[in-house]
Amino acid sequence: MQKDARNGPGQATHPTHDDPAMRSAIGSTACAAGASDIQPDGLAALAEAFEQRLPEETARLAALAQGLQAAQLGTDQGVAELLRALHTLRGQAATFGYPMLGQIAGWLQDLLRRATRQPDATAPLAAETLRILQVGTGTLALVARHRLRGAGGEAGARILRELGVVVASLSERLDAAIDPCP
Repeated sequence: MQKDARNGPGQATHPTHDDPAMRSAIGSTACAAGASDIQPDGLAALAEAFEQRLPEETARLAALAQGLQAAQLGTDQGVAELLRALHTLRGQAATFGYPMLGQIAGWLQDLLRRATRQPDATAPLAAETLRILQVGTGTLALVARHRLRGAGGEAGARILRELGVVVASLSERLDAAIDPCP
């Protein structure tokens, strides 16, 4: 299995579609489920389709984030749509060779969930939350446009490091606003 950007010491790795163990497991799982017509090459075709639609999907995420208003963080339909789209990208990205995208999407999903858990408590941080969501979804679009697969090399490490610090700081402040006496 290949190590991805979210793994630190002692953390599990996540397989990618080109990992031989993953291909074997997919074939075994498909047969056990009675889907003998699914071949490991089918996963490669899915990965290619994912990569082809990735720039459009990440641009859609960026547009959703741009469309959110601070006053609507607790009730806006756009929030639910953005959460679903981030969740989907989070799950698919690592499977299809983009673990860095999955990690960023996960951070943004978690951040948005925190901000919307108790909107009255987190309202003072709503504008900052929206800015981080906009920067984060813009980063997803940039990574997709440049097809930074895997951990993204030196550029990926810098993106994760810098965005990670900002997201972690805001997450801590949102948590403190929600539960000031942990």
